[in-house]
This record gives sequence, C-alpha cells and structure tokens, in this order.
Amino acid sequence: MVQVVKMRREVKKARVLTIRKLTRHIAKLKSKKGTEDAVLKNHKRAQRLLEEIHAMKVMLCICLEYVPYFA
Repeated sequence: MVQVVKMRREVKKARVLTIRKLTRHIAKLKSKKGTEDAVLKNHKRAQRLLEEIHAMKVMLCICLEYVPYFA
C-alpha cells in the first residue's frame, strides 16, 4: 500500500504529460489542410482525442478518491 501512495506523484506527472501530448496532437490535426473529407476526418479524430482527455481528467479524480492517503 505504501508503494501506491509513493506512486501518486508519478501518476499525476504522467497524466499531465500525456494530456499535453494529446493537446499538441489535436492542434496539429485541426490545422491540417487538404480535401474536405480529409479535414472532416481530422476534426473527428481531434474530437475523439478531446473526449479521451476529458475521460482522463474524470478518471483521476475518481481514482484519487478511493486510494487512501495514508497507508
């Protein structure tokens, strides 16, 4: 249980870095040019990535609620 408490910092850092990476990827997809179909496909993909980011934010809040702070 002590290891879970010690890993909390690394989990938060990994989550932040992943969200930043996905945000950069979303910006790149939205700025791409091409045919209407390609642009639409990129916007759909960006929307899915945005939903993934929101899910990660909600999931962390739920996980930290159930993990005890003191082992």
